[in-house]
Amino acid sequence: MKIKSNNIFQKTVNDAVLKACESNNYKFTDISNFYDDFEALKKKNQANKLTMSKYVKTHLGNNNIIGQSNGETSLFFFEKEIKENGIYILDEPENSLSPSNQIKLKKFIEESVRFFNCQFIISTHSPFLLDLMDARIYDLDSTPVRVKNWLELDNIKEYIEFFKKYI
Repeated sequence: MKIKSNNIFQKTVNDAVLKACESNNYKFTDISNFYDDFEALKKKNQANKLTMSKYVKTHLGNNNIIGQSNGETSLFFFEKEIKENGIYILDEPENSLSPSNQIKLKKFIEESVRFFNCQFIISTHSPFLLDLMDARIYDLDSTPVRVKNWLELDNIKEYIEFFKKYI
């Protein structure tokens, strides 16, 4: 039997793949199964890259969240990671959340404060999150920094003016 150079290359690749998989505790009895699994995994990873941040993917573990939007995944992340008696610092948690999911997050934060003794420090532009029950809002755009009602904030005034044009 004559051995061609591309056969040697393929065997070298197969051996390297099997060795890498075994070193990561992946076991394959047949290399053809690996390539089928690899193609499925590659498609799943491509879909994940398009729909979730790396941080969220890393911290959610191996959940079946491919069918969810980026916002749904973010909301799930907050619901999974926020625990009892915690202090949380959130930087614009409304990013990627639809208005309805921002309202769900607002309710979840309020319930976490009320029932689970959590505290939150939140940097946000979201009118929904600025309306959190009993929130103390510091306007960092004013000098000196002042506590304000959320309806007094410049970005909320811009929302109001925008909607007045169309209502």
